[in-house]
Amino acid sequence: MLLEVLLRIPPSGQASLILGSLFFLWHLWTFTAKHSIWPSQPKELPYHMPHTGHLYSFFFGSVQLMERGLRHTDQTREPFSIQLPGRKLYIITRPEDVTQVFNNKTSTLDHDSTLRETLLAFGVTDEGSRLAWRTPEPGERDSLSLLGPNQPLGDAAARVPPKSLINWIRDSFRRHLMTPQSLYEMADLFRDSLLDSIRMDRIAHYTTRPDGAVSLYPFLRQAMVEASVRSIFGSHLHEVDPDCVAHMLAFNDHAWQIVMRYPRFFGHSSVSKPYDRMMETMRTFVQRPLAENEGANPLIRNVLIGMEAANLDTQSRAAIVLMIFWAATSNEYNALFWLISHLMHDPALLQEVKRETDAAWKDGNLNTKHFKRDCPVLDAIFHEIFRHKNAAGTMRLVSETTVIGGKELQPGNLAYIPFRQLHHNEAVWGPTYQDFDHTRFIDNKSLVRHPSFRPFGGGQTHCTGRTLAKLEVFSAAAILLRRFDMRLAGATAAGNSEKPSFPVLDNETLSLGLNGPLRGSDLFVKMIEKVEGEL
Repeated sequence: MLLEVLLRIPPSGQASLILGSLFFLWHLWTFTAKHSIWPSQPKELPYHMPHTGHLYSFFFGSVQLMERGLRHTDQTREPFSIQLPGRKLYIITRPEDVTQVFNNKTSTLDHDSTLRETLLAFGVTDEGSRLAWRTPEPGERDSLSLLGPNQPLGDAAARVPPKSLINWIRDSFRRHLMTPQSLYEMADLFRDSLLDSIRMDRIAHYTTRPDGAVSLYPFLRQAMVEASVRSIFGSHLHEVDPDCVAHMLAFNDHAWQIVMRYPRFFGHSSVSKPYDRMMETMRTFVQRPLAENEGANPLIRNVLIGMEAANLDTQSRAAIVLMIFWAATSNEYNALFWLISHLMHDPALLQEVKRETDAAWKDGNLNTKHFKRDCPVLDAIFHEIFRHKNAAGTMRLVSETTVIGGKELQPGNLAYIPFRQLHHNEAVWGPTYQDFDHTRFIDNKSLVRHPSFRPFGGGQTHCTGRTLAKLEVFSAAAILLRRFDMRLAGATAAGNSEKPSFPVLDNETLSLGLNGPLRGSDLFVKMIEKVEGEL
């Protein structure tokens, strides 16, 4: 009888029925039956397109996608998976599971593979990648050492790194960013550039309203990236491209498309033009004789020496330097923007911070060493910004079957730790986890070491520049508060006017660090220059 009913259905209807039945069976098998048979496999978040999976949601709604996954697992925070073309992404959010990923000592979770893919995405050639990861032969290992803070280039380029170029660069970063002398020298270079950039005549360009209020976000972006350029490259990048700051800011806005391998079928990539412009600048920079780049800081000089010793092609050298520059400029201006935004909306907190930053000034000079351990309120705000407004993540390639949180991760897929879901864990941060509250880090100082607080990654990917970033942000805040009386536009000294709304966090753009404000959600501030006697 059923057959007779089916035969009465028109051919087009039969095709639809068959396709619908196949889809139902696929869905039943993939998201229900398979997990009943193999409960050790992470649950898959359901999707409707077998090939593309969650691709669109990952690029255009990743925060909502992760939250949907947590709900799908009944908020147990067990590992679950989302499907991208060709591979799964295992989402790890339980603090103890995250620690297990970062502490993996068996190389079954491989960070180097994801770094290699990122370098290729930035433009390193296949041959350049091979040379950059090549471990030299024993006879090649004995001569090249890392430059000290004030060591000239000399003839070091004729020598060969004692390990792969990539690992040699890692060691260089650790030495320069975690050794006090070189750390503070770099912080002071950044400070000196800020002292030149944060002036009333520079700020005037950002006063677009009749009341003279400053559009804070573009001004801070310009000042912070300008300082990064000067502290990293000296004057050399400006010699190559006088507009390098503007071009780098344009690149930063869309760099996530490179790192996350934005699919071409979603449309024209908005990163293409700024990427091409920055690569042109970097190719010119790396082709200059080493002696002509003497004014660059020792970290970049080491990179230039290592790349020449490894015989990398020009394209690969330019891509590596661009990636380093991007990593150095992608978080600081957002951190400073949110810091100033919270201070402007909280006058009592502003006064507390001013007391801490004023103490860093002596005889008109700003001492960056003061910020290392003498600013508990600033520290707490900094940590809360990185907890509350960070939607980045870190990845590891699963190279062998690995058990995390009682679930088997299969080789060829990626383990992904999304920081936002880690930092918004109610079991750790309490019922106010969605609120910005810096006092949580004052009341419980151990939170900065909690496994559910990982704004700078962990293990091999623990950010070596985290202390420098803090010193840079605090220096900028200290200069702003020293030189200007700052208040929300429209507010009076007595605070009688209606307070402007707080900037809206951008949760729409796929994040690689701290999120900035949603486009059009800037903060306008009246900045009145203090006279000499008020400083």
